[in-house]
Amino acid sequence: TELAVTATRSGGLAGAIGLAIEGLPAGVTVEGDPTIPADKNEVKLTLVAANDAAVVASAIQIRGAAELDGKQDDKQDDKQIARTATAAASGNLCPRTDEQRRTTQVLLAMTMTPPFELRLVDHERQRAVHRGTTYRAEFEIVRKNNFVGELQLEMAAQQARYRQGIRGGTVDVAANADRALYPCFMPEWLPTDLTRRMVVSGVAAVPDPQGHPRYLVQQASGRITMILEGALLKLSAAAGEPTLRAGETLDVPVVVARSSKLPLPVTVELVLPAELAESLRAEPLVLAPGTDRGMLRIAASDNASLQGDWPLTLRATALEENKWPVVSQTEITVRFQNRTTDESRTAKKIP
Repeated sequence: TELAVTATRSGGLAGAIGLAIEGLPAGVTVEGDPTIPADKNEVKLTLVAANDAAVVASAIQIRGAAELDGKQDDKQDDKQIARTATAAASGNLCPRTDEQRRTTQVLLAMTMTPPFELRLVDHERQRAVHRGTTYRAEFEIVRKNNFVGELQLEMAAQQARYRQGIRGGTVDVAANADRALYPCFMPEWLPTDLTRRMVVSGVAAVPDPQGHPRYLVQQASGRITMILEGALLKLSAAAGEPTLRAGETLDVPVVVARSSKLPLPVTVELVLPAELAESLRAEPLVLAPGTDRGMLRIAASDNASLQGDWPLTLRATALEENKWPVVSQTEITVRFQNRTTDESRTAKKIP
């Protein structure tokens, strides 16, 4: 790789500037003479990595030295001047001084080329996907350089558009496998007037020339493009504005609407935030095919601190092929009252 170094000359300094790079990893050298020629202000240093160099990252510094040709420098007692090169520092979002905008260290990172390609089958096709369902995209794994190991498919951290809840997990691909399905979950609240594009990457652990395992990432050749259609499942709850006291139970009527494409049992459950996990419980309610109504019972512990209005999430899930979730959610607001509050109100009543 090439690294450009620029010198800003002043005071009539025109001679050659010798450069030295400190901190280079073992196996990395500078090609040729690292010098800014006389009367020149820039040079491109070529860094070369040996075939057996370990894949590591190292902070390097570049120092330059030049003769003053008899002129006296106010920072040096001899006739040679030395400076450390600086680069733009991007980590400080609010620098106070010009010095904070520069750094004297640059991170040099060694890399390896992933020994595989991840090709999306029918990558130019736009797929129709129902909201609230899981779409399975097929990928072809093209292995190179005799790579036969395991790898994983992951949703890329940076997507092409707003995520709005679209997500995919981690899929393990067995050694020697050349095909894999990647599940893309599309929440039921996504609008139908925009396509969704999922970016997927492959990750494999490959030893470097020194035998150290390194994780190599290769982005797929195409994005999974999906256009949203209507949901297959809809959950609703006719709870009104219920009140639940500590130590008591609350029955919440729930209704599910299924498409004819989804003749499956549906499990309705209460999704609790962490702060309510010890205070509430509800056994999941299973609605068999052909059954669209039921009662979800929520039980409250005898917790004196459980009070006030809380939004609670109810989730309905059906599993296509016994593993691909179709999900619908709704929310109810429950007012919690503890016994201490009730007793206090009773004591204040005028007979």
